[in-house]
Amino acid sequence: MAAPRGNKIKNLKYIESNVPQEHLLNVFERDGHVIIGHPDMIHHCIECDEWKNQVEFAPQSKIDKFGRKILRNICRKCSNENIKIHLKLYKIYPDRPSNCQICDKPPKYGKKIQMDIDHKTKEFRGWLCSEHNTAFGKFQDNPFEMIKGIKYLIAGHHDKQKLTEELQTLIKDINDKME
Repeated sequence: MAAPRGNKIKNLKYIESNVPQEHLLNVFERDGHVIIGHPDMIHHCIECDEWKNQVEFAPQSKIDKFGRKILRNICRKCSNENIKIHLKLYKIYPDRPSNCQICDKPPKYGKKIQMDIDHKTKEFRGWLCSEHNTAFGKFQDNPFEMIKGIKYLIAGHHDKQKLTEELQTLIKDINDKME
């Protein structure tokens, strides 16, 4: 039987003897959490692009099927700054729409639409479902990486005419914004 998805296993306790040999990893305890890694490890913050001691990072809320956690990829300082920015922007943009600005659908699983900000300028960009917001994050908000992804996806796509029309519209939009 597969482990439950998501955060349904919140109170699972880590017991090393229950972990199969092929899944054993170095772990350490901090603040009641069992974290994968080493207490002296250095971790990278994707926000400030600095390498810092693991104590500068909070553990993620989710645990694996053995009761272990990994560290967040944003340090506490950057996370706190992001929270302040989001709170300020929520005051400026209090009206959260019900649908994502990309797919025009409501978020799945009872989630709320998320505020999307430009991580370089800290400016509000819009409201997205978690899937689209996460996708941009996975591409590190880099349009050139996203273009590479688009090239990869369209290589085997069948509706070349529609793709051509959408790409021409995108080019026109880009040119209009740069004028």
